[in-house]
Amino acid sequence: MGRLKSLPAREQLAHPLNAGLIGAWLFNEGSGLMLYDASPSGAHVTVTCAFPPTNPSWVAGNNGAALHFGTGATNTYGQSTVAVPINPTNFSVAGWISPTAASAALGRLIEIGDWQAQYVLGIGNGGAGTGFHFGVNGSYTGNIGASVVGQWSHVVGTWAGAAGGTGTRSLYVDGLLGEAVSGVTTPAAASVKITMSAYDASLNGGYTCNSPISDLRIWNRTLSRDEVNWLRMLTGP
Repeated sequence: MGRLKSLPAREQLAHPLNAGLIGAWLFNEGSGLMLYDASPSGAHVTVTCAFPPTNPSWVAGNNGAALHFGTGATNTYGQSTVAVPINPTNFSVAGWISPTAASAALGRLIEIGDWQAQYVLGIGNGGAGTGFHFGVNGSYTGNIGASVVGQWSHVVGTWAGAAGGTGTRSLYVDGLLGEAVSGVTTPAAASVKITMSAYDASLNGGYTCNSPISDLRIWNRTLSRDEVNWLRMLTGP
């Protein structure tokens, strides 16, 4: 079976892993300030850059191109042009990241809505480390999983909850389950914008992801452990 990322767009959407896909930013552009959404949602992401041309920068990725949004509070982030309807009971998010150094603060790979009410996948936890976090409805644990500076890691967050009740958020790093936390309150249903490398409620450079990222995808369903590993093999180097 060929690489998922290298398949033609129509074949990608028909692939079993893409059932329920509502966002797919493959970072194939390699230049410019627009990230195109290959999913049916059409939630293309515009990158806002405070200090061109040094931030952000296109670099070599794990399988093609990647984007380094910048370092520190550079006011550089990406946000979708349209809102995406989110399933509050079943959801998954995945992406690739290559940590450039130990993260001394929270960094956002991708935020779906305001993370206090929806979902966020990120790196760090306010202390030195290269672990990751997956937050649901304001609940998260930081610095989960071991990663290597300069080495690409595949990070996946999955959510399974009951409407009006609670559920379980799980975080996988390079195919291994890093944590599974139950009793998390299910978020409300909403149509939300997608934000990359920033905190949606404060688009002023806070929570910039200081590492290259690539191939971000979201689903309105809960990926299984086997699917998480399958995705890693098909989108990895």
